[in-house]
Amino acid sequence: MIPIFKPYLYEESKDLAKRAIDSGDIAQGPCIELFEKEFSSYCSRKYGVTCSNGTVALYLAIKALNLPKGSEIILPSMTIVSCLTAVVENGLKPVFCDIDPVTYNIDFTSLE
Repeated sequence: MIPIFKPYLYEESKDLAKRAIDSGDIAQGPCIELFEKEFSSYCSRKYGVTCSNGTVALYLAIKALNLPKGSEIILPSMTIVSCLTAVVENGLKPVFCDIDPVTYNIDFTSLE
C-alpha cells in the first residue's frame, strides 16, 4: 500500500456515522434523508442524492455531463479502477496522463 494521507474525521462525524450504522440506516431512511437535505443546502442546491458507493457516484457525475459518446476524458495515471469504469461505462474514452509526484494530481505539463 502506498501511504498517501491519513484521513481525519471530526468526533461529531464519527458519532453520526456510528449512529447510522447502529440503526442499520446506511443506505436509506431518516439518517440518509437528513444527510441529503443538509448536504444539498451546504452546496446551495435544491436537491442532493446519495449513492450506494463511490463508483456509482462517479458514473452518475459523468453521466450528468451529457458528453457525446467517444469523448475523451483525461485521468491521472495513478487512480482507482472506479474512475476508469465510470468513464468506459458512459461510452467515453479514457486518456491517461502523468501525475505530479509531489501532489499526486494531474501534471498539467503532460496534458498534450
